[in-house]
Amino acid sequence: MILLLGARPAFYYTVGSAANWIPALDFLAISIPWRSDLLGRMYLFSTLSFLKVLGYYYAWLLLLSAVNRQLPDDDRIQRFIRGQLGWLEKIPWWIKLFLPSVAAALAWVFLLYLFVAMELIPEVAENGVWGQAAAFALAAWLVWKWLLVGFFLVHLVNLYLYLGTHPVLVYIGTTSRKLLAPFFFLRSGKLDLSPVAGLALLFVLEKWLLEPLVLAIFKANFR
Repeated sequence: MILLLGARPAFYYTVGSAANWIPALDFLAISIPWRSDLLGRMYLFSTLSFLKVLGYYYAWLLLLSAVNRQLPDDDRIQRFIRGQLGWLEKIPWWIKLFLPSVAAALAWVFLLYLFVAMELIPEVAENGVWGQAAAFALAAWLVWKWLLVGFFLVHLVNLYLYLGTHPVLVYIGTTSRKLLAPFFFLRSGKLDLSPVAGLALLFVLEKWLLEPLVLAIFKANFR
């Protein structure tokens, strides 16, 4: 990991500057461009992009830990998740659901001042800083989208094309059934349309509610 973080920026600098490549950090509400011909900027870009992925990873772990908090330790997948979280596993489950939002809001406050100091974005009024942080707190919930889409799709396929009893498949099925419990009325015998309803709900929440709300709040405070 250390070798990757050390070598990747040098690769970006060497190849990117020759190809006039302009990398960008996408934060949904705003995309930050970076100059690939400056080695120091590439080290910072590489570090921040890694931390972004790491944040996604731990947000997924926190959700799975909260949803499956009652699973025993003999479940190998849940035991792995608990081991990855360490002391975070001991906090109440409802705090785990809000922790990614809190972390995203605080991280953006820090990054905002950093990006302004680096002249990557214009300065924001003091009363707009926390408004933007609120937008990022909402955006953090969208991090779970692809995890849930993956789980629901695998669960749907496994319902009608039996894939076996691998522990990962069993875990995905258990998690999906818990998350899709509000759609119990769509289950009748061997027919189960709850994964389809779950996927549709995810799309509606993202495209019609959370994403427009995040963009509106962010733009309203970008002055």
